[in-house]
Amino acid sequence: MSDKNHSSLSKNISFQEVLMLVSSLFMAKTGKHLSNIEVLVLGGSWKGQKYNQIAAEGGYTEEYIKNDVGPKLWKRLSQALEKKLTKLILKQFLNSRFMRQKKEK
Repeated sequence: MSDKNHSSLSKNISFQEVLMLVSSLFMAKTGKHLSNIEVLVLGGSWKGQKYNQIAAEGGYTEEYIKNDVGPKLWKRLSQALEKKLTKLILKQFLNSRFMRQKKEK
C-alpha cells in the first residue's frame, strides 16, 4: 500500500518543481545554470520522450542531442547530484529525491 501511495504522490510532481530542484542543486554544486538546451533535454526526458522527439521539438538534430548534449548533461547532473544518472533512471531518482526533500521541510 505504501508503494501505491508513493507512486501516486510521485505522479503529482510537476516538471517545474523538478526543474527548480535540479537547478538549485546544480547551481549550488557547480556555480552554473542549466542551459536552455539542457532544460529542453531534461524536460523531454522527464516526459519520457526519445532523443529524436526532443530534437524535433527543439529544432536540433537527433545526433546532436543524443551524442553531445545528452551525455554531457547526464555527466554534469551526475556530478552535481552525486549519483550516476542516465535518461532512463532520471525520473525515478528525481521523484525519490524530491519526495525526500518535501518530507524534510
